[in-house]
Amino acid sequence: MRQMIAASLSSSALTAIVLASALGAIAAPAHAQAANSSDGTKLDEIVVTARKRTESIDTVPLAITAMTSAKIEERNLKSIEDVASFSPGFFTQQSTGSGFGRNDRSFRQLTFRGVGAISTNIGIRAGGVAFVDGAPVLNSSLANLQDLDRVEVLKGPQAAYFGRSTFIGAVNYITKDPTDHWTGRASAEYGEGNLVDTSGAVSGPLTDWASFRVSGRYYSKDGQYRTANEQRQVGGQSTKSISGTLLMKPTDNLKIRTAATYFVDADQPPAQYIIGGRNYNPTAANPNPTPVLGGSNCNFGGSLGAYYCGVVPQKPDPRLISANLTVPPALYNGAIANASNIPEPLNAANYISDYGLKRHALQLSNRIDYTFDAGMTLTAVTAYHKETIVTLTDFNNRGGVDPVTGATISTVATVFGYTDHDFSQELRLVSSQSSRFRWVVGGNYLSMFQPSSYLIGYSPLFGGAINFGNAQVGYDKAKTPSAFGGLYFDIIPKRLTLSVEGRYQWDKVSGHYFPTGGTAYVDPSKTFKSFSPRVSLDYKLTPTSTIYALYSRGTKPGGFNGTSILTASAFQLAQLIAAVPTASGSIAQETIDNYEAGIKGSFLNGRLRLALDGYIGRYKGAQVPVTVTIQKNPSPDLTPLTLSPVINIGNVDLKGVEFEAEAIVLPGLRLGGTFAYTDTKITQYACAECSNIYAQPAPIPQGASILPGSVNYTVPIGKRLPGAPKFTYTLSANYEHRINSGVTGYIGGDYIYRGNYFADAANVASSGASKIFNARLGIRKGDYSLELFARNLFNNQSPNITYSSSGPSLASGNYLVVALPDLRRIGVRVSAAF
Repeated sequence: MRQMIAASLSSSALTAIVLASALGAIAAPAHAQAANSSDGTKLDEIVVTARKRTESIDTVPLAITAMTSAKIEERNLKSIEDVASFSPGFFTQQSTGSGFGRNDRSFRQLTFRGVGAISTNIGIRAGGVAFVDGAPVLNSSLANLQDLDRVEVLKGPQAAYFGRSTFIGAVNYITKDPTDHWTGRASAEYGEGNLVDTSGAVSGPLTDWASFRVSGRYYSKDGQYRTANEQRQVGGQSTKSISGTLLMKPTDNLKIRTAATYFVDADQPPAQYIIGGRNYNPTAANPNPTPVLGGSNCNFGGSLGAYYCGVVPQKPDPRLISANLTVPPALYNGAIANASNIPEPLNAANYISDYGLKRHALQLSNRIDYTFDAGMTLTAVTAYHKETIVTLTDFNNRGGVDPVTGATISTVATVFGYTDHDFSQELRLVSSQSSRFRWVVGGNYLSMFQPSSYLIGYSPLFGGAINFGNAQVGYDKAKTPSAFGGLYFDIIPKRLTLSVEGRYQWDKVSGHYFPTGGTAYVDPSKTFKSFSPRVSLDYKLTPTSTIYALYSRGTKPGGFNGTSILTASAFQLAQLIAAVPTASGSIAQETIDNYEAGIKGSFLNGRLRLALDGYIGRYKGAQVPVTVTIQKNPSPDLTPLTLSPVINIGNVDLKGVEFEAEAIVLPGLRLGGTFAYTDTKITQYACAECSNIYAQPAPIPQGASILPGSVNYTVPIGKRLPGAPKFTYTLSANYEHRINSGVTGYIGGDYIYRGNYFADAANVASSGASKIFNARLGIRKGDYSLELFARNLFNNQSPNITYSSSGPSLASGNYLVVALPDLRRIGVRVSAAF
């Protein structure tokens, strides 16, 4: 059969098939794997595809952390947050979204080398993004880690080969290929707090040239916290997913891979609380008042009054975990069922009926590879991702009776929801890798659509349902064609190599917004052009080790200011530009210039693997909001108007060191660890929260909040960027011992340290250090295993934190949203394979 197909297809016909797929197929690459040592005397050999071809992680001249499927299973990793824990220089948290710090799975902010929280870093405006089989996923959503071949975390600018929204890093999930023989696996675990995680997969041949893989997962855990006012469980999550992959090799030269995944997330309300507010007011008679429970503990005279100084409580007071999470008929009918027929982009009642989150996501991909007789490979990759997210959220983050003020807190609820999607198409040609001179050339097209996330609100404070008007059906779009390529020359064959790579892209961004109080939509559009180069020189010390130095540049997407700027009158714009000469309707792109050097490789006959890199960088033109008060209308009308344009005023110096190592030190004993030192130093910034916290110098002239000499400028200089720890490290140990014929016992543990980080650019409030220890003990016989595990064995409770200027009943003030971590869960896991 295979020979008949090969005889019937000419070379030109095969090329036409690939080109046709480039125009309309659904695609994604999967070319990463690990080859295991059969006797356990060597570490796994790891190959990666960070440069669009298969290379050893030991010699590719980039800072990459790679985790194989075996490592994911060993550590029982379940989320991108778990991946980040073992990836030096990479940090992520769920506590993001709309300035209210929701500790849920609606948004994920990826922070690489300390850069992430200084400006908008989610969705279309993200600076770091996740990929599935090489294709970008808007919002960085992933069904599970259980059916991955590997995950690659790439640090530093990656635009040369990964394109848009990778100006400081990227995460690439590579799913498993189908096998040409029958294989399967099943795993089930149960733990405290009704933790259930079951998954399975089966793979095998369909014909002598086609094979398939089908996998599924059910994951659920109850929340470990309850609200004080309603005893409502919060923090629980569940995911159901199913995936299928078809692999066809009709000829020796042609491979076609098609994959689909569908998953549903259904989560309880987030586990979080707030502290702070306008309740700490020293006087001459009482200069050091006693802070109240959940309130502020310092006051620097800022415009929003008191704040919380220092490290937040490392163990939450149960009285502070509260929220109004009851859904009365008026709330359901007004906000969820939309009884008033307010125009909205989707019907929330089809997804939710209670507080929490619901996500439906579909991910489709197809990849076609054709290898020419000369060794060149032509690849067409297409992918489409779509997700609908709906949440019902308590804006207050506090319910019942306010422990700070003693007042009853009125419900303020909002339905967030949207359906976003992306489509990407890539066509590339890779030369033979056997010659001294090698190359890659390609083109890519990416389209992203993300609507406004607001739907309908509800609060008795506003008489019931809140109509956000036409603004709730606005959207942002990006259409980004690009051309990329790389040239590689062995100056000294098999030793010294010069690599020159780059991408030029045309990023057309457009919006559809409805101004507050307006009568018509505003539809801005602009094309941002950029060139992102990467140049490296690497020298192979041995066939399995290298030293390298590189320069790379990253570019973060531009965008648009709010409708108050886009629709400002000529009179208002003249005042705005006089105060802020760089303000305009559009926001320019950000850039990072990165200089890096490192050494990496396998040593001691494969018993030791290490990677060490150091970098310095310059982050320029960060997109930062500033505040300007102007005159709304010509005199004699002196009505003030406050505008908040985003301008490219942030500059930050970056430097750091990243290290990871693993070694077989004795038969059966493996030790490993990671370390990251991440230093960021603000050299220019306009800190929006600084004037909320600190008093401005008097007198304050018009526009002073953005002028040099204001606290917005002076306070953050020399400070660290918020949202990223300066130090992180992990220590891991695993020991295996043969008990008797065919039975092996094992024990292992991981210590995960995440250092203190700040919630604000003023560096006033901080998270405290997180110290988590995970342990496992089990036996294995052939393809069967039984394991007892403990996650967060010593019950670390150090939280994540986010600054917010809105508190209970929408009261303005300086607040911190405190996101609570998972507590200890002890359980058992069984698995089998064939």
